[in-house]
Amino acid sequence: MKCKYCGNEIIGKFEWMKVKVLGKNIEIMKEITHKGKSFEEIQKLIPEGCILPTYFELQELRNSDKIDELHLRDTWEFVENPDKIAKENGFVARFFANSGVADLYCDGVPRLSVAGLGVRFVRDINSKDKTKNVKNK
Repeated sequence: MKCKYCGNEIIGKFEWMKVKVLGKNIEIMKEITHKGKSFEEIQKLIPEGCILPTYFELQELRNSDKIDELHLRDTWEFVENPDKIAKENGFVARFFANSGVADLYCDGVPRLSVAGLGVRFVRDINSKDKTKNVKNK
């Protein structure tokens, strides 16, 4: 499936969920997609108007009543790198969580691809961005 606004390929079917997190109203993909792709590949696939979620957003949602609906009980996904030094050195961040742990790793190489590692996108629903009402199912 291709984004009707930017033409980038969107892999898999997914649904968006509206949530309030860290004081912002956003839409977030319910599940991760693009598994097995490297961060370099994913950067070319980000639909217009979308960004990667932050570790802090996912951690707040993981500790909320949305944990199961967003499949955050057991996940491994790329996130926006919050560490300025690691980001400047070209490292990417990954959020990993399962029943016993939740971790942020900021040491990933952009070319790394692992079968279970994926991404989900978020978008600000308060912006006037033309993608805010797009439903990708």
